[in-house]
Amino acid sequence: VPGRCFMRRLTDLTCKVSNPHHKITLNKESRKDIKAWHLFVQHFNGRQLLLERRWLTSDMLHLDTDVSGAIGYGAVFGTKWFNGAWPEELATFTITFKELYPIVLAVEVWGQHFSNNCVTIHSDNSAVVYIINKQTTKEVPVMALVRRLVLACMSKNILIRSKHIPGEENVLPDLLSRFQMERFRLQAPQMDIIPTTIPAYMLEMH
Repeated sequence: VPGRCFMRRLTDLTCKVSNPHHKITLNKESRKDIKAWHLFVQHFNGRQLLLERRWLTSDMLHLDTDVSGAIGYGAVFGTKWFNGAWPEELATFTITFKELYPIVLAVEVWGQHFSNNCVTIHSDNSAVVYIINKQTTKEVPVMALVRRLVLACMSKNILIRSKHIPGEENVLPDLLSRFQMERFRLQAPQMDIIPTTIPAYMLEMH
């Protein structure tokens, strides 16, 4: 089911083909899709999700993310957390990209804790909710994140969907995204002293 986003670019290449015997030249982006399928086949664990399973929400998981468009991003999961400032190469990206970015990082770095489950991710950005649920967008950089998210879910056997929540309910990740660490500590003294380390390769766009 989650593999549909890795068919979009391959399908687009066939749209202008008038005869089935015509050859199609693969471009750089379509090769990424084939590479994603190849990677998944190598690591597929032979298990498949049952869609009737109970959906775990962000409230049950205590998993939430938020961003400050000009400053950075933050995420919490139970007592774990991370935050970061926008690097120069991502500073001018759209707010949709920025809202999705920490969600992808959260699944990549913490996904093993909720593997083999159906997970509902809360977001205060309606566009991100739509994109996660449809697994598609016309924004090329955002679609690159969608593919990372889906591939991370496939490798950990997670079925993901998203639901909108009001921004005022996203207090802790909002504080992290603005680097208001003193207020964060006062409101959540139970959180880990040291943040979760995000591997450098996850922070890069690829």
